[in-house]
Amino acid sequence: MSSTSILEINVGQKPLEEYLLEAVTAYQSGIEKLVIKGRGFNICKAVDLFNNLIERLGEDAFKVESVEIGTERVREKGRTVPRSYILIKLLTVPL
Repeated sequence: MSSTSILEINVGQKPLEEYLLEAVTAYQSGIEKLVIKGRGFNICKAVDLFNNLIERLGEDAFKVESVEIGTERVREKGRTVPRSYILIKLLTVPL
């Protein structure tokens, strides 16, 4: 039984191109699943990452498994605050 290779990208302060390179490299090495997560102000960057992947690799490279939006509680500066997020789960289509 083979284990599923999953790449989780937590989009943060790095430039979009760094996340894009990481995702494209992992796709070319044969990952089976890609999970993109963006919180707060980085939700837009997470969606941009998804759109750039589709633009670079083509619409047939991934199948959208699910898209989840919500709010989670995170510790920030000694207190717990609500933070919105988006979670995009993609299944890769073999090369």
